[in-house]
Amino acid sequence: MNNFELYNPTYFAFGRGTQKKTGELVRRFGGTKALLHYGGGSVVRSGLLAEVEKSLDEAGVAYVTLGGVKPNPRSGLVYEGIELCRREGVDFVVGVGGGSAIDSGKAIAAGASAVMIGSLFAGVDEEGAAKRGHRLEDMSLEEMEEIYQEARHELEGKEPVPVEHRE
Repeated sequence: MNNFELYNPTYFAFGRGTQKKTGELVRRFGGTKALLHYGGGSVVRSGLLAEVEKSLDEAGVAYVTLGGVKPNPRSGLVYEGIELCRREGVDFVVGVGGGSAIDSGKAIAAGASAVMIGSLFAGVDEEGAAKRGHRLEDMSLEEMEEIYQEARHELEGKEPVPVEHRE
């Protein structure tokens, strides 16, 4: 196994009215189909989930939902989410609610595929792979990291960060 380092930031949008920007943010970071992952109860009763769904609809972002997150997320729901993402072609995970939904969502994203981690935050997808003459599933972590760094530069206006790969 080759050692590697991966810079993988998480973007949090938190506060009054930020749910109305969900669709815009998903598109900004290259998402085309999202998994909305949430607990249930208050997220549904308060109308928050409906507002997030409306924002995605307005932005033209397709989505699937997976509720049922409990405090200290259970692995069974994570595995269910991983399968749902793979089956539905999800390329972006949105944790709606509190810390458990966010933690569980990160686990789902990581488990769905190593490629999804890059895709989640930087648009590492079939198109990006094709630009380099590769099939996505054949790309190395180093090649995915290069695409990630290029996308980060485009999205955030930041220069790519050199990544050390150690043998």
